[in-house]
Amino acid sequence: KPMRILFIHNTPMWYRIPFFKLLNESYNIKFIFTQYNISNERYGVDIDKYLNNLSQLNYEIIKTIHGYSRSYAKKLLFDDYDILVDSLEFPSILLTYITSKLRNRYIILWSEEWDWKDKRLLKRLLIPFKKYIVSNVSAILVPGTKHRDFFIELGAAKENVYLMPNATNYPPKSVKQEIINSIQNEYQLKNKKVILYVGRLKERKGVNYLIRGFAHLWRERKDIILLIIGRGDEKEHLECLISELKCNDAVRLLGYVDDEILAAYYSLCNVCVIPSVVHGIGDPWVFTLNEAMSFGKPVIATDAVGAAYDLIESEENGYMIPERDDIAIYTAL
Repeated sequence: KPMRILFIHNTPMWYRIPFFKLLNESYNIKFIFTQYNISNERYGVDIDKYLNNLSQLNYEIIKTIHGYSRSYAKKLLFDDYDILVDSLEFPSILLTYITSKLRNRYIILWSEEWDWKDKRLLKRLLIPFKKYIVSNVSAILVPGTKHRDFFIELGAAKENVYLMPNATNYPPKSVKQEIINSIQNEYQLKNKKVILYVGRLKERKGVNYLIRGFAHLWRERKDIILLIIGRGDEKEHLECLISELKCNDAVRLLGYVDDEILAAYYSLCNVCVIPSVVHGIGDPWVFTLNEAMSFGKPVIATDAVGAAYDLIESEENGYMIPERDDIAIYTAL
């Protein structure tokens, strides 16, 4: 008989919607979104404007607190399904896992976690539970080899871990030349080498190391400029750092840029840098690598970026460098 799937996900992330729609075409699937506002809170993206794209899906939004609510528990216990799909996020995975075993259902983990060497006590205490769960689920889906190796090391059977690479739904587009010309004129980019950062301004994004690495190079040559696209709570700290390093004329904090304009920045840059650091966790993937490469641009990413291990071929399309190392960024640039 056709399998019925209950798919648990924190939010209908805008870049996941095409994938959810493809799943819906092939399977009898119900989506449960448990942290609906996380896109806005974490990424500054209003997910409401994407709801029309979800209209063909069978989905429900159930708010949970610490991974639990009464209505959510009832869904797991009494809904008609054969397969549960969930992440390895605690504590919600405990309820999902226990329910699947009580009801004798298949459970598939879809996770972007990898070995971040998180030394916090709670994270270390969870390791035995993680080992037990990953050793007893039906299958595990991961985006890259770094993630696969982590789960195998935790105790998952190698044949139960499947690579499902992350792919961007933001392919190269025909960028209007007048938009490129406008940006070049506004920031005086003619005869400049353009270094680009796209992402949130958060501590674990390591943008301060990028600015320091850029400043080293800027002292040697003045034909470079750093454009930083994104917003976040590190903005004031980064502005102070730029002033301290006296490179205000060469670093631009541009804030949020919508997709059509962003394509122009990818088109005109010479290199894209992802300087993330391990701060509690590393960066699970980072779609900026996919996006920059889809525009044919070389990338520099730290070893705290999950995608770097699979997408970067050193000296071919970029460099993977150590995290928290401004000199390594300077050298790669």
